Amino acid sequence: MEIKYMSFDGKYFDKPEDCLAHEKSNPLFKMWGENGVIANPEEAFVVHLVKDTESATSFVALCEREDICHDGIDNYSNAGFYFWNDYGECWDSLSEETINTLRNMFESKAF
Repeated sequence: MEIKYMSFDGKYFDKPEDCLAHEKSNPLFKMWGENGVIANPEEAFVVHLVKDTESATSFVALCEREDICHDGIDNYSNAGFYFWNDYGECWDSLSEETINTLRNMFESKAF
């Protein structure tokens, strides 16, 4: 019998520490929920696809394995940030302008 460890982006590792290191330093995508970076797509409100189609394909595969909706992100989605739209029940992309505005808002603590 052989035990393999699969990272949340679908890569396999022989050792759990290698899998954890990959998830922290080299993921194809990252997900955030209310409490920060997460590994469960059901808890995600924001997803960052790091690379074009490779990241999207990996995110879609994870959602399908977990039976989670990935509407708005398909195997051909572009790299970038996406947020969960409760109203439309789908993932919507964030423009660079919106990302920069949010970054400036949080950095200046204008809230």
